Amino acid sequence: MLEGLYSAWKADIDRGLHALMIASDTATVNELNARARADRVASGAVIEEGVDVAGLMTAGVNDLVVTRENNRRLTANKSWVKNGDVWTVSATNTDGSMTVTRVNGNDSVVLPARYVADHVELAYATTAHRAQGRTVDTAHAFVSPTATAKCSTSPSRGARNPTISTSTRTTTPIHRLDTTEWPRYRAPQKCSQACCATKDPTSPRPT
Repeated sequence: MLEGLYSAWKADIDRGLHALMIASDTATVNELNARARADRVASGAVIEEGVDVAGLMTAGVNDLVVTRENNRRLTANKSWVKNGDVWTVSATNTDGSMTVTRVNGNDSVVLPARYVADHVELAYATTAHRAQGRTVDTAHAFVSPTATAKCSTSPSRGARNPTISTSTRTTTPIHRLDTTEWPRYRAPQKCSQACCATKDPTSPRPT
């Protein structure tokens, strides 16, 4: 089921959109992040060698990463490093530190090795909870019946043609949502509270 989700995300990336994959658990997020990075390395878009980041992952030059802890002592121009900020890796160093640049600007900062190892993650996929606040063009969510509360309405996290992948007790194909009645695209939107629920098909219907 992740195949359809990943293919939809990659198609958006290839079109130049800022796309995000959303899953309910860390193991699935790590799987998606690892695959995304491997494909980007294979295509030459990302340098394979890099430094260790959270989640037992590696990040190299041109990878997209997200910072996960506020740190006012790490300043980028007139701002500082915040939880949820997304960056492009512009350099990695042998001591484990990295230089990153904001994806929506030119501000750069050197992140120390300890911060990188503990509080920097690859930014291709994330959990529904951590997706809140992310600004994206499209979002592709993997939803299981046991994760309805956390992943409900993930499509609102992207401004264009959202996709939900549904995991049930039976084989269920990946499908695109019918977005004909969704508001017209205006601009990339920030991820907000989760908003679409997928229920177990064996659950009783309300009366």
